[in-house]
Amino acid sequence: MISIEYTNDFLEGEPGPNFYWKGIPSDFLQLVYDLHPLGTKLGIEIRLNSLDYIQTTEDFKILLRSSEGGRNLCTKNKSIIMMDLDKNIWRRVIEKILSVSFEKSHNYIEFDDLELKESANVIVSSEA
Repeated sequence: MISIEYTNDFLEGEPGPNFYWKGIPSDFLQLVYDLHPLGTKLGIEIRLNSLDYIQTTEDFKILLRSSEGGRNLCTKNKSIIMMDLDKNIWRRVIEKILSVSFEKSHNYIEFDDLELKESANVIVSSEA
């Protein structure tokens, strides 16, 4: 089970707000498999809440989208959290998620070489 929360708390050395995904390595490997289509073509949408191993700590929906020129790493609008990225950026996100599937660890989904819109730090942790 991957538990996802959007919080203003200080987590993994980062001040809030944080979009924090916490689970075990095997769940993140499954997530990589389920997110793979985002890195293969444009126009893909995944409603993360529809995956049976995803649980949110609050009542919000998470929409992941692959669109041409997408640069929205993480924005929250009321009860919807959106990640809308170009498929090439999704490939890099998926690689970072894959890194926590090998052993208990955490990683920050951030790219200093890209200008992305983000309203929170995105952190994945397999240290549950």
